[in-house]
Amino acid sequence: MSEDARDLIRHLLVRDPHLRYSAAEVLRHPWVAKESRHVFLATPRVLSRYVLQHRKKKKKKLEMLGSIVLRLASPRKILGEKFFEHSG
Repeated sequence: MSEDARDLIRHLLVRDPHLRYSAAEVLRHPWVAKESRHVFLATPRVLSRYVLQHRKKKKKKLEMLGSIVLRLASPRKILGEKFFEHSG
């Protein structure tokens, strides 16, 4: 956390309301007033998109795992080819 951010928090945590920063003082504080890189907040739309992407990735992984399990657990793999040669 930057020193400017710490300074602002210290001024906001003052118990005495007369000494605590007002809204106008907060807006003038260097940490709030300075030009900064755009930081996108996790809005509900952003969070929903993240959750959907995460679910799609998870679904793909589960589908791939399922297909591997099916191939490994096929009756021919479990019982062996000789079982099928004699039964049919």
